Amino acid sequence: MNARSLDFLNSFKNILNIALKEHVDVLLVAGDFFTRVNPHPRHLLEVMKGLKKLSKENVATIFVSGNHETPKMVSTVNPLSLLEQIDNVYVVLEPTSIKVDGIDFVCVPAPTFFDEVRNVFDSSLQKALVESKSDCKVLSAHVPLGQALVSAGCRA
Repeated sequence: MNARSLDFLNSFKNILNIALKEHVDVLLVAGDFFTRVNPHPRHLLEVMKGLKKLSKENVATIFVSGNHETPKMVSTVNPLSLLEQIDNVYVVLEPTSIKVDGIDFVCVPAPTFFDEVRNVFDSSLQKALVESKSDCKVLSAHVPLGQALVSAGCRA
């Protein structure tokens, strides 16, 4: 394995160890977990092993798809789809809300064509909010920070 692959796996293992040590409720990944739509099988195996450890400790994991793992062709499977076969793992490929412990995680994944994010973000956010019923919400969106807006109703 090359140095970048080892760095990825070591970083992921460090995050898992912190999550377990700190007894977190949710691990939220806001896109680009994988750098491409066809990650190395070794990466998938190690990630799945780690996620099973989190699942056994009742840690929910939410993956919001980023532009790197979002396929451009309909026939290609998003690699994150394999991860949702594990209990307590949620994969967001379409705008949606996921409720965990009374909190709605309002999730907006990267669009298929990332350069269109400015044109589709508002409608995607509205689609995700439809399912959100809680007063306590966390927004997770894979969008360029330079295009982020703060609502006039938000308070620090």
